[in-house]
Amino acid sequence: AGSTGATSWFIDWGSPGDPAWTNSIRPLVTVVLYLFAIVAGVWVYQTDATMRGTTLFEVSGPWEEIGDRNWTVVVEHPGVEHALMIYPNVPPGESSTRPVVLNCQFGEEGNPPLVEEESVHEVVSKSGKYATGTTWSSAEYRFTPDRSGPYLLIVTAPDGYPPKIHLRLTDPEKRDGKRAPGY
Repeated sequence: AGSTGATSWFIDWGSPGDPAWTNSIRPLVTVVLYLFAIVAGVWVYQTDATMRGTTLFEVSGPWEEIGDRNWTVVVEHPGVEHALMIYPNVPPGESSTRPVVLNCQFGEEGNPPLVEEESVHEVVSKSGKYATGTTWSSAEYRFTPDRSGPYLLIVTAPDGYPPKIHLRLTDPEKRDGKRAPGY
């Protein structure tokens, strides 16, 4: 009912002869609305460009479609703090019923790992484009690689894999990254 009222007000406002708005105020409101839309568009573009640019590695989708549980990631900027986000999620229309445990390891082959964590992803309520109903919480790990070159990212689940996963590794000095399809 609220949106219907707002819509009818907007239609009435645009009709000629509305006593609430004079012809001198209507163009001013129109300019303000256009400026707001432009500023919002620039902000969204800049935010997306920053996320896209700093993405070193990203994969998202059902476990069967994204390949192994082992990925090779080439670090480009050693000495800079990187971040790894792990987000298990459910397909649209489904819900999670119990926590999921994932083990994550990131490091150079033959050296101690930079990240070696067991994360418990609790059931949480979410709504939006990629998750509705209940899904799992995400986890983020920060680390600083000391050398450039290939590193190995391994994600395993001791009690069964979630239906979908989203992994994103960021490098704040990277400027030409690419997001996973759909992001």
